[in-house]
Amino acid sequence: MKLISKTRVDGSYKKKYDEPRTPAERVLEWSRLSEEKAAEIRRNQTELDPFELSDRVEQALKKAFDTLKQYKAEVAAHEDDAALDSEIETLSNLAKPASQRPDGVDRSPAAQAPPQARTPTASGPSAPPVQQAKKAKKPKPKLPNTAPMPVL
Repeated sequence: MKLISKTRVDGSYKKKYDEPRTPAERVLEWSRLSEEKAAEIRRNQTELDPFELSDRVEQALKKAFDTLKQYKAEVAAHEDDAALDSEIETLSNLAKPASQRPDGVDRSPAAQAPPQARTPTASGPSAPPVQQAKKAKKPKPKLPNTAPMPVL
């Protein structure tokens, strides 16, 4: 149904609608439509069944989503296998001595410990004193001076 007119009557709107028609019927009524196009539209109206088209679309969507699900499952299985293989390789490399590892890096707990900071000694000036870094304090934002709103 297409809205033909809308008029205001006593604070509300009165709407007039055209009789219900399909878009194809509206196009066929158009005066500038060529005869070839009109014949094609009429042929499509008689040959195509909307219920059959709907079923075909649903089947195509179901097939597409099933294919997508299958693909995602295969990718997830492959990613799990790859992650597991990577973890196994990492663990097996950690069990080897550093000279036999592919990267040659020693990852033992002793090698991973952070270096000890030098501490100042009272007896020697050779060690510079360790100073703690001061954290800069952020200034608090100043709020505008506003009087409280009176309660009415």
